[in-house]
Amino acid sequence: MITYIVVSIVLSIIFGLTILTEIVQNKVKVSIIKSRYLYQFWSFVFFVIFYIFYNEKISFLNFDNVLNIKNLFLMCIAIIPIVLLTSFNNINKIKNKRLSEGVLGAILMEIPQRLLSQNIFFIFLSEINTILGVPVAIVLNGLIYDQFIIIQELINTRKITKKILLDTVLSFWFSIFIGLLYYNTGNILLTMISHGAIYFFRNLIKKQINNRVTID
Repeated sequence: MITYIVVSIVLSIIFGLTILTEIVQNKVKVSIIKSRYLYQFWSFVFFVIFYIFYNEKISFLNFDNVLNIKNLFLMCIAIIPIVLLTSFNNINKIKNKRLSEGVLGAILMEIPQRLLSQNIFFIFLSEINTILGVPVAIVLNGLIYDQFIIIQELINTRKITKKILLDTVLSFWFSIFIGLLYYNTGNILLTMISHGAIYFFRNLIKKQINNRVTID
């Protein structure tokens, strides 16, 4: 419980720094880092600080256990259902930003979600319980981002719609299997590829469907 509160506070501080940085950049009219990447930037700063103290317990570029069937299965089961369930919703509402920017944004979200928060959960919960620490850490890491999805909607005074509920379920689904992938491999690049693949294939399918509808 304490670990969950600590991670929530850390992510809230990062969110606050993101908003503050965006305000400062807008006032001075200098955009050093694009607004859509500020949260990932500050998350990386916090990860570096955390890594300084716990570097012996953190693995994020391990290549010893990358290429095997189990990891491929985890990637597929994490990616395919989400792509299929989200590709056919709001077909005409494809975001205007370039596909490359969207994919990069998705890739970089693995910094706060896996590199920072999941490692914090792993380290502290594994010390409390060596057997249950890992699965509990993965579950809590999934729940904490669902929590922020709901909070963001409430802050913006928007209703919790079926779409938002679906987003939370799919976010949790992804976090569970990609969390397992990260734990098995200790390689953040695989999780980044997985996250970017969802955005890439989803938007690719949407554009193809939209083009067919337009032609018809």
